[in-house]
Amino acid sequence: MSELIFFIEPDKIEKNFPFISKMTPFSLKSDLKTMMKNDHFFDEKEFIIHLVNELNTVCKHIKTSDIIYHNNDNYKICILKFRMADYKNNKGKSCGWRIISLIDYDNSIFILLSIYMHAKGKNDLTPNENKKVRELCDEYANSI
Repeated sequence: MSELIFFIEPDKIEKNFPFISKMTPFSLKSDLKTMMKNDHFFDEKEFIIHLVNELNTVCKHIKTSDIIYHNNDNYKICILKFRMADYKNNKGKSCGWRIISLIDYDNSIFILLSIYMHAKGKNDLTPNENKKVRELCDEYANSI
């Protein structure tokens, strides 16, 4: 897999993929604000750099069990939910961050949909959230 292009800032996602912000069941702006507050990052750029560095490592080791939904048989475009350690606060994967994202392997694109701390979040998506992320994945596939 070639290096991923990360879309993790809500404004850039809106500019490049306007339908995502309309279709997603999550509030990425709110998620990022909460993460910055909880992790004591002083500015958004510092947090984004930290997040991209972590995601570069994590995305190379994705397992099929992390896949919530894919729109075809070869997993080229899929929605993932995976764990990421929170090294800044000495928390491993089980107590770290939860990431929900759309990954397009053909075009090397990573789009952050939601990020939250395990202790503050939930374990599973609701049936409505599952339905919406499936529709979002299919819409993305149709748009490229």
